Order: sequence, then structure tokens, then C-alpha cells
Amino acid sequence: MKKNAALVFLITFMITACKKEKAEPVKPAFDSVAAEQSANEDLKVNKGCYMAVSDEDTTYLRLEDNLGTVIGKMKSSGKDKISADLTGLSAGDTLKLTLMPDNGAQKEIWFLKNDGGLQEATGKYDAAGEYYDDYSKVTFGDGKNYKNADCETVSNILK
Repeated sequence: MKKNAALVFLITFMITACKKEKAEPVKPAFDSVAAEQSANEDLKVNKGCYMAVSDEDTTYLRLEDNLGTVIGKMKSSGKDKISADLTGLSAGDTLKLTLMPDNGAQKEIWFLKNDGGLQEATGKYDAAGEYYDDYSKVTFGDGKNYKNADCETVSNILK
């Protein structure tokens, strides 16, 4: 009888063990669309187009800020004609850029972000005219005031 009881117990144990299904580990829900949107927001490139009018000159400016690295293009018509590429850095509300005209010269130019536009810095340049002579004397108040402009229009002008 002990043998029969042990045999019944063994058969019951084996049947229950065979019927048990392996439980699949619970995978956390992953929304690839939400993850992609989140990543795109983190890597969002801030684009802006601006225009400044002073006397007979109109200056157009297009900038792209990608996590503090700024690139862009500037074109001015009138007596101070210029067509140039811009590169530089964004530090808080200040853009510190290098203006590189088609003629190969370089010039440092700063902007202050204000009220959705940009205020160009003024200051004395070094003898070569490339860099501000004394950064502590650079001011934002007397330079050109750039207002937001339609990017499609500005891009067509900058071509």
C-alpha cells in the first residue's frame, strides 16, 4: 500500500508539473512613438528669422540653435551690402557669433534675445576689426533691433 500511495503521489506530482505553464515575464510597456517624440523634443533645433530696417539698409537674418551651437546666414541690402554665414554659441540669452562674409574676412557679432527679437551689440573693435576690443564695454542698446520675420520670405531672400 505504501508503494501504491507513493506511486499515486508521484503520478499526481508529474501530471501537475507537466500542466504548469511557464509564466512569461511581464515586459514593461514601451511606447516607441512617445520615446521618439521625447527624443526629438530634447534635440529640438530652435529656428528663427529676423529683419532689421535702418535708414536705407534692410538686414535679414536666419538662425538655427541646436543645443547651444548656432549657425545661420545674414544678408544686408542698401549702402552696407553684405552676405555672410554665421556660426557661434548661445549662452543664455546672448548669441556670440562670428560673421563670415563671402570675401573671407571675419567679424565678431553678438546679439541679445529680447521680446522675441534680437538686439545687436555695439562696441569698439580691435585694430583688425575682427573682435571686440574690450568685452566689458560691449553694450546692447544702440545696435540694430531685429524683429521676428516670416522664415519663408527670409529664406528666399537669403538664397
